[in-house]
Amino acid sequence: MKTIRNATTNDINKIVELYNKMNSNQIKLNETFFHQVFKKNSYVYRVLETEEGVTGIYSLYPLSKGIYEGVLKGTVKKNEIPNFLLNYKNKDIFLYCGSLIVNTHTQNKNEYMKDLFLDMRNKLLTLSKEKINVCEIGTITESKEEEKFLSQIGFEKKGVSSINSNESLVFRATVLDVIFSKKL
Repeated sequence: MKTIRNATTNDINKIVELYNKMNSNQIKLNETFFHQVFKKNSYVYRVLETEEGVTGIYSLYPLSKGIYEGVLKGTVKKNEIPNFLLNYKNKDIFLYCGSLIVNTHTQNKNEYMKDLFLDMRNKLLTLSKEKINVCEIGTITESKEEEKFLSQIGFEKKGVSSINSNESLVFRATVLDVIFSKKL
């Protein structure tokens, strides 16, 4: 059994555990952060659930252009994002992809990563059908593996971000870049 679905508040403990286990170099996020996000927009997180439980997750935070640019540049901290989240009633949004992670200890991690990406593609199509203009999608990388994966799914390297005195690469894409990416 493998299911990808919208996360619920019942998943928060599992999300926090997976997120903090797989993002050892990044800021640790606690349950309060996720509760704040769910209170503002319950559609940010999608989880991949298998017999092992929550095995993967991705997040798309809808933001205004200024806040989105601030997150990518490192002037708006990740733990501040809940303060600025938009809902999907806003017709022009910028999506910050805060995570696309799979438990690396699972045997099918590559398959699960591909499944999450295909689901993200479908979510972007759904937003387009609902007449929501996703102006751009952006993310920050921490590893060569992430860089390789992002370039395979339509993202391009577009700069450097300084977060906590660490420099990370910024990747950006349009919805069409992601939807029509054929490298996976």
